[in-house]
Amino acid sequence: MSGWVLCLHLGFTIDRIEGDFTVVEWLGSVLTTDVSTALYPRPPSEGEQWMIHLAPSTDGETRLDDSFLALTNPKGTIGLPKALTVNNQHQFRLRMTRTPNTSTPGGALP
Repeated sequence: MSGWVLCLHLGFTIDRIEGDFTVVEWLGSVLTTDVSTALYPRPPSEGEQWMIHLAPSTDGETRLDDSFLALTNPKGTIGLPKALTVNNQHQFRLRMTRTPNTSTPGGALP
């Protein structure tokens, strides 16, 4: 029997776009951070909801940078909410997907 592989899913809404970064609000909170626009599979727009999928991978290019609580990838960075804890001993496979808008920013229900 092989071991368990857990995938972390993080949802956010794009608040605004500022040059090479999007300012995002993490779903279920009012915390905001920056996400590099180079990481999106297509150009993002304000108000869109996205999901980050992180899975441990021996050949993943994404790593946690403890010095400023961000995920780093050759294409850019993802600032993480301060309440999030991710094991920094792993490298991750990163995938980002657009999701239907199901909730409003700030964690309020529609």
